[in-house]
Amino acid sequence: MPGRSCPRCNMHAPSQKTLISAFIVICIAVIFVTTFSYLLVSNSNSVRIFSHFQMTVKQLPALSGSGSYRPGNFTGLSALLRKNPPVESSTNWPGSDGKSTPKRGNITSASDNQKDKRRGEKKPTPPAKKPKISIEERIRQKYSYAISWKGAPLQRGHPQWQQLDTSHNAFVYSAHFDDVDFPPVVRIVGIAVAVNLSYSNVTCRFYHRNDNTSMQYVSGRLHHFRGRNRRKFIGAFVDCPLSEKMTSFPYAVSVDRANDSVNTNYMVIHYSHTDHWMKQHNNTASLRKMLDSTNKDNSSFIHNEIQSKRNKDSWRWNITRCFPAFQGGYNKHMELADTVAASRVMGVNRFVFYVESAGPAVLRMLKMLEKEGIAEVYPWNMHLYQGDLYYMAQFSAIQECLYRHLWSSRYLLFGDVDELFVPRKHLSLMPLIQPLFEQKPECGAFLFLHTTYNCRVATQSPPRNVDPSGFAIRHRLNSLTHVLREDKLWRPNDRSKPVLDPHKVSVGSVHVVGKMRTGFKQCTIQREDAFLHHYRCFGPLPPERQLHDPYLWQVGPAIIQQVKTFMEKYNNTVIEQYP
Repeated sequence: MPGRSCPRCNMHAPSQKTLISAFIVICIAVIFVTTFSYLLVSNSNSVRIFSHFQMTVKQLPALSGSGSYRPGNFTGLSALLRKNPPVESSTNWPGSDGKSTPKRGNITSASDNQKDKRRGEKKPTPPAKKPKISIEERIRQKYSYAISWKGAPLQRGHPQWQQLDTSHNAFVYSAHFDDVDFPPVVRIVGIAVAVNLSYSNVTCRFYHRNDNTSMQYVSGRLHHFRGRNRRKFIGAFVDCPLSEKMTSFPYAVSVDRANDSVNTNYMVIHYSHTDHWMKQHNNTASLRKMLDSTNKDNSSFIHNEIQSKRNKDSWRWNITRCFPAFQGGYNKHMELADTVAASRVMGVNRFVFYVESAGPAVLRMLKMLEKEGIAEVYPWNMHLYQGDLYYMAQFSAIQECLYRHLWSSRYLLFGDVDELFVPRKHLSLMPLIQPLFEQKPECGAFLFLHTTYNCRVATQSPPRNVDPSGFAIRHRLNSLTHVLREDKLWRPNDRSKPVLDPHKVSVGSVHVVGKMRTGFKQCTIQREDAFLHHYRCFGPLPPERQLHDPYLWQVGPAIIQQVKTFMEKYNNTVIEQYP
């Protein structure tokens, strides 16, 4: 009826305060769910917090006081959390597979399951920590590796890098008898620190037989033969003079710092004289005459001896070519075969190689050349790199080859494996070199001017009358297939390479002569007579700066035949361990 209330309807209708309280509770619940869901992902304790949050939401009506809203009562939530700290809930996270809730993250991954399985397993024992190595031990290990050798074991006294002192300030390689000047000395090739070398006086211990029972001590001198070049080590000599009391030539020598007796090295002395000369002079009378400092005719005696040893019959080889140490696993055996073959055709008799590291193909080629008797191969167990030493002690390698062939070779050439010394008026080097030294006796060395053949441009096959089968282009012989060169020759001392008379030179070098002996000088070969071919890869030059120069096609058939001979013997060479 109108104006009459319905008691049944009023009995079920919620009051306004109850609705407001319910709305506020729902909003708070949504805020808490959103906030704690975020924390659940980023916090390792999210699960425990969320379980406590579920418990807190259930107690919210008690905070609102019988469903009624009371401002400020929600500060009791933080107090409730303090009274009831979160406990780990056994309730599974919604969407899980019924397993216990992981302690981290909101998703159970396969890696988490694997971690759970490994929890019960025994953890492996961590590796023991390496003991700390002192600075002195690190230095010792560095230089022990620097002179290590991975090839076949070397005989005692064989040329090899050895320590001179225990402080790693100097190293020595080989010892050579030098009697060009007076007094005769045993000159040892080595390296030493460029700065702060704390000593120069050394003790030389001479052995007169192949044992340690007969020794003689003399004072020697350690000195650099090259100026500083921003490297820690530079080339050095140790000079050990022969004593007037000696009755025979010494057999071997070792060197220590003065007043030390650590005996860290031992070198058999190399005599480059002929066997006939050694038999003639290795006696007390001849040696005493050579070493007698009171003999006024000593200089003339030595001069006459040198002239007699320059007799044509006393030379083992006319021209010997020395190479810097192979390094970096060098393995271009066809380039090596081409260089040696072309040099042989142009009159080089002997080749000297030093090996720091090389590939199997090059080692096999060297073994073949050594077996044929046209090459000498020496281990170069020096592994100090550019920061410590220039180009694997290239300057020391030059001195080693110079003094090794002081009396065995008439002339010496120094060049890289990608370079050829080419005469332009003759087809051989000897008709060029010998008249130059005879016409200008004051010259102890002649420089070959340098030009570059670009190996990056397209190769050109020699004509059929030179190479009918295309062997040169098929095997990439640089000497015959690269015929475009730059149009200039570089100035003397700039990329030039020397040919020298070893008796007139005291210190060799790369592009010039380091030091001449007294009374001699350095000269230059005229560009129309000869120059150095350098087969080097560089950027293309403009056509007007290039020259077509197939000069070596004149001796092309001889070069090809020599390479074929090398390859036939190379294929029949077996190498197990080198050298």
